[in-house]
Amino acid sequence: MKRDHIYPHDLPAVVFALRVTAFVVTAVILWGTLWPTVSMPTVNITFSDKVWHVLAFWIWAGVVALGWPSLGWRALAGAALVGATIELVQPLVGRQAELADLGADLLGAALGAWSARRLLRRIATRRSVSGMSPQVATERQSGSTS
Repeated sequence: MKRDHIYPHDLPAVVFALRVTAFVVTAVILWGTLWPTVSMPTVNITFSDKVWHVLAFWIWAGVVALGWPSLGWRALAGAALVGATIELVQPLVGRQAELADLGADLLGAALGAWSARRLLRRIATRRSVSGMSPQVATERQSGSTS
């Protein structure tokens, strides 16, 4: 099957690592957002809390979009669904749901999906500029000649 573009999933070890990382990041996000808290610190952590939300969803959506490039912008929709679900479940585990958290999640997810898309385009451009077909480029990287 010949493709006109090259994505990291043409390299099985890379895609495997990206997908494992996506599951690990998912677990960390769920643990960090749904673990019941006994008491919250009395300092104002609103800004840093939102920064953590943006960073977590940026990384998560980026890794998902790289690990499953065929999802495209659906990775962003999935992140929005996960973020909304987290905010709905938080009151059930003694946490406070905040619309601002969902906004930070969406911003991070959009940045992650956008960053991944730019990276994939850069990879495809570099390989097409080098004059190699995706199959030849992959073979050269793996060291096989067939």
